[in-house]
Amino acid sequence: MKTLKTYGQMMRRYALWGMLLLVMLGLAGCDQAEQEAGPADGTPHEGMFEVTFFARGGEAPAGAESRAAISGPSDRVQTLVYILYRKDAEGRYAYYKQATVFRPDNYAVVEEHEWPLPAIRETLPDGDYRVVFLGNLDANLFEGQGQEAVLQNYGTYFDEARMVMPAGGPLAFTDRNLFYFASADFNQDAPQVDILLQRIVTRHEFQREFVDVNSALDMLVSNIFDSIREQQLTTTVVGGLLHSALLEPVAKALLLDESALLVTQVVDALVGFLTTPLIDALDEALLQNKVEVLTRLENTLKTNGGGADLLGLSNVLNPWAISPGADVTGYFVTEMDFDLQPVVASGQVARTWEDIPMSKQAGEELSVERYLTLILLDGANRIDKIDIKKEGLVGPLVDGVVDDAVLYGRLINIENDLSYEAQPNVAYHTNYAFLNLTLDNYGYSEEGDPLELTAQLDSALVTEELLSSLLGDLGGLIGGVLLRPLLNAVTGVLQETTFALNVYLPDLGIQNIVVEGGWEPVTSSVDGQ
Repeated sequence: MKTLKTYGQMMRRYALWGMLLLVMLGLAGCDQAEQEAGPADGTPHEGMFEVTFFARGGEAPAGAESRAAISGPSDRVQTLVYILYRKDAEGRYAYYKQATVFRPDNYAVVEEHEWPLPAIRETLPDGDYRVVFLGNLDANLFEGQGQEAVLQNYGTYFDEARMVMPAGGPLAFTDRNLFYFASADFNQDAPQVDILLQRIVTRHEFQREFVDVNSALDMLVSNIFDSIREQQLTTTVVGGLLHSALLEPVAKALLLDESALLVTQVVDALVGFLTTPLIDALDEALLQNKVEVLTRLENTLKTNGGGADLLGLSNVLNPWAISPGADVTGYFVTEMDFDLQPVVASGQVARTWEDIPMSKQAGEELSVERYLTLILLDGANRIDKIDIKKEGLVGPLVDGVVDDAVLYGRLINIENDLSYEAQPNVAYHTNYAFLNLTLDNYGYSEEGDPLELTAQLDSALVTEELLSSLLGDLGGLIGGVLLRPLLNAVTGVLQETTFALNVYLPDLGIQNIVVEGGWEPVTSSVDGQ
């Protein structure tokens, strides 16, 4: 009995100790919870403060120059994280922590999120901080990205972080993975932080003006005629025609030998007066040969191009209308820091984004408004060259002639530089305007088939009074008796002579044709996408 009693007492004692232990643990747990939660009124402990992000519900802060904030359900931002940096003793913002606001469980499924977002709160030790919100800076959102991160070096210091163009370049972006960014400084004295995400990639449209073939050919013929005027329809050449026609009749009228000084002086005076009217008359004859020049151009294209005609030239003048895409070469921003400044590597080389597809207005089979769209990081971008994909250019003219890089550069590709600075939330558009259809070389050979220009001058151009005025002091040497025979001789030449001049065309082969153009001023508009 004594043994049993002792055993019972021991059991009751153990039970009492157990209850006391549980009470002590409970009290300790309550004390720890109170210590983590802070005072009963919800304010942080001394030395701590609570920061609130999206303090205005995602509204734009006063004076912010940006488009309106997203409101309602939207799928534009698929992932959102924020990174906190704390200022250290040296004044640099060092990595403190990172948190995910949302990301999809399945990246293949597009998710919508309600905007503006609810407030996000953090309790932090007193100090100076910088927060960075990043939308869609997630490699999983970009097809073919692999293991290469689009957000790099962010885990050390704010100024070392980099946002990187996806491996797929402009084609990697869609309306649901464009980069979004916001940054703000705060501390215990300014704990309410307005956050407004802004897109840090920009939509660029490059359009090539559609060339009307008839207008372009008119321009080409006009340029050819200008070269003929400059090289062949000169005062020297036309003056020679007049000199040959006037020399003998003038010498006979003056009863002198053709080599006589007076004959030369009189002929020179007449040639000086009549050259301009004859040039004008021959120029008018030249203009009447437009159809002939176009016919010869077409025949040249047929010979060199295997049967193409002038209509086939339309494909060459308007390659964007029939090409599936282009390769764009230039100097592009491929990295940005968290200050939204481009990071340009030393010795930067040109980069080519390949197979950028042509876009066109919906419902148009052959659109004159075809354009290329690139989505690029903000900053200074420069287009050096746009190479059209040859697979889209078909037909005898192209297959038979346009077969080398030099020709493509002259006629089809764009090799003019275009530079401008891109800002956030702005769409940019520029047009490559057709300026001229000309020739690379206007040299000519007299072995070719010439154009024969013919013209006559009105004999009424030369009167007795005009002749006396032209001769001046020479009139005293000639005398009044010979003035009338001289006038009759000159007017007789003008009445009876048809002046003829052979002019020669330059090389009309397509390899000598050059399309000249240039970029018009870049226009911009607020981009709400």
